Amino acid sequence: MKRVMIALSLMGLVWATLTGNAQAEIVSVSYGLPITYNIANFDGEGDWETDGGTSGYLLHVKLPFGLGIGMENYSRHVKAKYAVNPPAGSESCYWGNTGNPCRFKVKNTMYDVFYLLPVPVLNITVGAGLGTSEIGGDWSGDGRSTENAGLTQLYAQVGYPILAIIDVHVSYHQITAVSKGKIKYGDSLGGQTDDFDPSGSVLAVGAQFTF
Repeated sequence: MKRVMIALSLMGLVWATLTGNAQAEIVSVSYGLPITYNIANFDGEGDWETDGGTSGYLLHVKLPFGLGIGMENYSRHVKAKYAVNPPAGSESCYWGNTGNPCRFKVKNTMYDVFYLLPVPVLNITVGAGLGTSEIGGDWSGDGRSTENAGLTQLYAQVGYPILAIIDVHVSYHQITAVSKGKIKYGDSLGGQTDDFDPSGSVLAVGAQFTF
């Protein structure tokens, strides 16, 4: 009987510890902003360059025991490097000209899973994601259409708790296109199809709030 009581006591202690930790930290919500999205080689030929800043958000929810899920949605423009005369019958933004350079908006959507490593002082998170990249913005009309690219990513995040319930962090995301997207031009451009590759990296900052 004594051994049974000891065993039950130990089981109760373990259960209280686990459930106590889970109740103490039911959920943490993280909101981040992408600082920059560097696209390695948009068309494989170096004819395009990034233009302007990166906009969007990163939203993640950490569940008990260090596991979590999240969503990222951000975009950045690219524009033609070269000013050339557009083909006959096309709009002036085919490759761009000095007065109207052609610009795309590259918009990525990612769905993530992550794990908070059990290390002291710093909050170190590793994660992976799947998603898509699409073309929008000024690239429209003239019978043009696009097919989305498929994306994967790996990322790491380092956070520092400044209060008991607040953490500030920075994250680095390495993005790979598992399937390239396609830009299809209309009849006025001879039915041309070009690939686009949104592979690159994202640097983001944010804050996490624990409830």
